Amino acid sequence: MLIFLQHAARPDPAAPPTNCRLELDGRVWTVRLASGRVQVQPGEPATAAASLRAEPKTLSAMLADPATLATACADGSATVVGDLSVIDRLLRAVSDPWPISDQTGTPQERHSEMAGPHTR
Repeated sequence: MLIFLQHAARPDPAAPPTNCRLELDGRVWTVRLASGRVQVQPGEPATAAASLRAEPKTLSAMLADPATLATACADGSATVVGDLSVIDRLLRAVSDPWPISDQTGTPQERHSEMAGPHTR
């Protein structure tokens, strides 16, 4: 699931970099949202704007439908400490990803976009 999260999520590339703490099945992961990408690494983050603890099944449901976050917190199947909007941003990076065309491309792609159409 974490590999899916890392590859499927496309957060807003203009948003400030953010670290989250994710606890699944008793294991802790650092999730970093930065530059339109998500990086997942094992272990405690040095700092985290928010922490989410949930079972993998619950996280999967929230990734499919971020609106279930509030219900999961209310019924105790998920616990969020810190900035709830950061967790919401992480979940929406999968369910409602930032368009690829809006992310920073390679230098050649940026140059091509700036040059515009070629005329004779």
